[in-house]
Amino acid sequence: MSNSIKVDILEVILKITECCNIACRYCYFFRGGNIDFDERPNVIKKDTIHALASFLKEAILANEIKLLRLDFHGGEPLMMGKKRFVEMVELFDTELSQLVDLEYVLQSNGTLIDDEWVEIFSKYNVAASVSLDGDQAIHDANRIDKKGRGTYVRATEGLKKLICAARSNKVVFPGIISVINDSSDTKITFKHFLDDLESPFISFVELDLTIDELNQETVEKISNNLLAVYNEWERINTPTIVHDISVRNFNDILKQLVLSGTEADKKEKRKYVSLTIRSDGSLNPDDILRNIYPYLFTNEYNIKNNTLSDYLSDEKLKDLYRKLFTLPEKCNECGVKKICRNGWGFGSIPHRYSKENDMNNVNALCGVYHEISLRLCDLVIQQGKSYDSIKHNLF
Repeated sequence: MSNSIKVDILEVILKITECCNIACRYCYFFRGGNIDFDERPNVIKKDTIHALASFLKEAILANEIKLLRLDFHGGEPLMMGKKRFVEMVELFDTELSQLVDLEYVLQSNGTLIDDEWVEIFSKYNVAASVSLDGDQAIHDANRIDKKGRGTYVRATEGLKKLICAARSNKVVFPGIISVINDSSDTKITFKHFLDDLESPFISFVELDLTIDELNQETVEKISNNLLAVYNEWERINTPTIVHDISVRNFNDILKQLVLSGTEADKKEKRKYVSLTIRSDGSLNPDDILRNIYPYLFTNEYNIKNNTLSDYLSDEKLKDLYRKLFTLPEKCNECGVKKICRNGWGFGSIPHRYSKENDMNNVNALCGVYHEISLRLCDLVIQQGKSYDSIKHNLF
């Protein structure tokens, strides 16, 4: 057994289901060359949930975890069913909530959310987000069900139930996760979320494409779309920051920029670990790396047989983290390297990978990330911060 490794924040992407009720054309999990879900239970079993509670309890104590965030994922996590979901959360509350700051997050396609689910989220303080790609035409181009029908109407019905409950302070205001579509206008999508759906908490994500899979035309389209969203976000946040509208891609960096030297040092020293736990209890890296490093997504480590420190001590995993935290030479010369981190600050890891150089590449979207990083610095300075007060957060 490995010596315990101190972890301040543990984020677990918990695959409570490995099945889905829709069939998105770009899905990295079911359509990205990954087929190992066939070897896992469609829904996490009761004995695995109990084993997970024991695993997490041991980790909290042995690894001195201060914050535990459980991200309920799938597939579509609501396919677990209400009764089993409630039993699972009640077990975690009973076993873990007195030992650690415990947060529940859930990512859904929205189509199964009904009033009963909203009541469950309210009772157990589950922060739910919905995947939505834009207006009906944009969304339904890729997010279809297994009969080929668009899911926009069903997804937005679920989202609206969450928004209504949030306005009554029953649940946390839901977020939207939206895949940037290189064939549509993301500025229009942003305005649709804000004006038509009245949903102000948004995270835009790019498709998990590597350098080998991207061409210059696609890079330019994605960059232009991200920049269009930034332009609109910046307009909204000038002359003062509007705190009740958030685009995570930009607001997270904004928070990083205004940290004091002491706060930044504390954050840098915090040990944060993100991992995936499959429906059979297998321990894997963050799901975003699934199609880049398939050999790391095995059943070698399992919550029923191993501790968190066992897994974190694995040489292959340590090698992965070395790759992720080592910046290429060009990045080390950059004046915004701490906030961009070769795209990691924007949530972009696959765009720096190639078969030839592994992670030792400048991110394919470096140009737009660099421009937005500089403009965020300018925005902070325009609103009263001095360059000297933020430079420790830049390089």
